[in-house]
Amino acid sequence: MDAMTKAMQDMTNSTYPKFKHKTGRDTRYSPLHASHAYTLFLFVNSIARTNLEIELVQRGGTLVTTSSRSPEQILQVSLTTPKRSCFMPLLHVLAVHSPLMLDVSKTVLECLRDLAGIADDLQVGPSAVVPYEPVIVPLLCRDPSALLMQFIVLLPLHIHQKYFSTIVKLLYNLLYFQVSIQLTCNMTEQERSYWRQRPAQRPPTSIVETIPLTIQLLDPTQLFLGDDTDMSSSSASSSGGEGSSSTSTPTGGEGSSSASTSAGMSSAAGPAESDKNLLESQIQELCLPFLRIAALLKHHIYEEPLPEEITESNEFLRLVYYLELVTDAMEWDKFNAAVALSWPGPNNTDYLTEWSSQLALFINRSQVSARSLLSDQHIRFHQPRLLSLPELYDKIFQYYHRKQCTQCQSIPRETSICLLCGTLVCLKENCCKQNNVCEAVQHSIDCGAGTAMFLVVTSSYVIVIRGKRACLWGSMYLDNHGEEDRELKRGKPLYLSPDRYKLLEQQWIAHRFDHTNKKWVGHRDSL
Repeated sequence: MDAMTKAMQDMTNSTYPKFKHKTGRDTRYSPLHASHAYTLFLFVNSIARTNLEIELVQRGGTLVTTSSRSPEQILQVSLTTPKRSCFMPLLHVLAVHSPLMLDVSKTVLECLRDLAGIADDLQVGPSAVVPYEPVIVPLLCRDPSALLMQFIVLLPLHIHQKYFSTIVKLLYNLLYFQVSIQLTCNMTEQERSYWRQRPAQRPPTSIVETIPLTIQLLDPTQLFLGDDTDMSSSSASSSGGEGSSSTSTPTGGEGSSSASTSAGMSSAAGPAESDKNLLESQIQELCLPFLRIAALLKHHIYEEPLPEEITESNEFLRLVYYLELVTDAMEWDKFNAAVALSWPGPNNTDYLTEWSSQLALFINRSQVSARSLLSDQHIRFHQPRLLSLPELYDKIFQYYHRKQCTQCQSIPRETSICLLCGTLVCLKENCCKQNNVCEAVQHSIDCGAGTAMFLVVTSSYVIVIRGKRACLWGSMYLDNHGEEDRELKRGKPLYLSPDRYKLLEQQWIAHRFDHTNKKWVGHRDSL
């Protein structure tokens, strides 16, 4: 126990304070002496989730099997995926300490009770403990992946697999309707008007039945307030143009707004097959990040091998069966995301009504904030990568050589560019210091949680900052002979080396800077 306590203390102490925000009053928590129990609990869960998501990134952002990848992708994954996983020892340390926060565990398990529809009079945890009561967040605004991690660290790690599957099923129900709400928020009022005329099936068995039910539950709230005004203005504007009213078709925007489609507007008989398929593909794509996290958890906890022959087209289907959300075999053309819904009792619509009532309180209190959150609650995953750099170094030099710093408005002597976000920083200068910390070090904390790479424009070399140490990584730009010109003294044209830049990116994704770079020095916050 002492070793696990020390491990927890080391993880807590090595994390920058800005990533351990305090909530509420401060208390002494023995044996960890952390601030507030709820703050510590969120921090504990963030460690587990971060490690799972890093593993997913190192696998290429998906659980697609090696045989279904291109040779380049196979090489990339083989270079970034660790040979051995330390996730289960880490999870054991976190799980030992989480139940000690009884007031928090009671609150979290009450959330599980609400997901399962268990009666309110059920007592969870010791009756002598006064529960911690944070601001109530509606279930439909909570992150299913975060809730899954909270349940896992509070429940025994040797819990039977069927209970794990039950928790995943409950959270998938929540996720499915969150995505359905997101799709309706990104529709136009004309599109929602069509879906209001469709029957609201309970329980829904497809996205075509889910959308009308979702709109029916949200219409009593103020979520769509203002859209009808925009629709009236648009109609008045359309009627002024020649033939515009008969030819116009509602379209969606970019990004998450692609959920706004003309599904259901194709004909009076019903939505076109392509429109239904588009909605179905969107809901599957937005549910995939949660399914990947849940599948990795099951893989680690129960040592069950991940499904074989996963491709980009069948990843959702394979993971749904792997997680036992669906157990019966069925024809491919009859499968959809709603098939995986599984309700714990006969009155399944009661859960949706209760969840909608919680959400209505939030919407009616702050309609703008609620609409903004619900419209982009779930996003499409993009694999992290470094900046795209030009082939000729002269383009970088000419653009940044005399460029001013956005903070101090002066021209840095050693202009440096963050390779994560492109921010220009003053390297080793006092003009942009904050609390005796120079700008590059502070930016590494803000942008990369203590790890960042900077291209020094005046010398072409790369500096890596990792925690309290830094090192010279080398140059990514070489001359025609494959040699570096670090101080730009020879004046020869320099060209980007894709292999070197790819190596830098791989070391960053795999968190291998500590093992691949030997000449580290303490920077003393002076970079």
